[in-house]
Amino acid sequence: ASLKKRNEVVAKPTRTARKKKVRKSRQRTRIVLFEQNDNADSPSPFRSIFEKNHVAIARKYEGMSARRNRRTLRTVMKIDPMRIPWCAAFANAVLKKAGHEGTGSLMARSFLSYGKKTWRPSKGDIVVFERGRSRSSGHVGFYMGETVVRGVRYILVLGGNQRRAVSVAMYP
Repeated sequence: ASLKKRNEVVAKPTRTARKKKVRKSRQRTRIVLFEQNDNADSPSPFRSIFEKNHVAIARKYEGMSARRNRRTLRTVMKIDPMRIPWCAAFANAVLKKAGHEGTGSLMARSFLSYGKKTWRPSKGDIVVFERGRSRSSGHVGFYMGETVVRGVRYILVLGGNQRRAVSVAMYP
């Protein structure tokens, strides 16, 4: 994938999306990276505190799945992860535990108006995936870095509801 104007990364649908009989083959995913810091050019104490706090909190839940840890995740997010898509609920819960205000919405795309866009994402920035034209389709998580596998660049995202669990996933 290549970085485009305004940090938009265009990715092809995943294998699981291709297997489903849903017409996702024509859709593209747009990823928008956000940061909480008001001044991206200079480091601030707020930025480092924000980074350490919410990433550390999210890491505590890494490996928990909607099925095995349903009760714990339901308590943290105030929703049932087996019945409701929960990536935005997880991001909001982590931000709240870190002492920050989230969007309060269960829609991943609600984070499109959160923070400000960045050209240079750093660990802990919010990543928003827009899928299709629907205002409700999307995914949200926390940027953890980048890696290259067999010549393809991937971003690493820590988030909820990634294969029905809290995990770090790679997105092209």
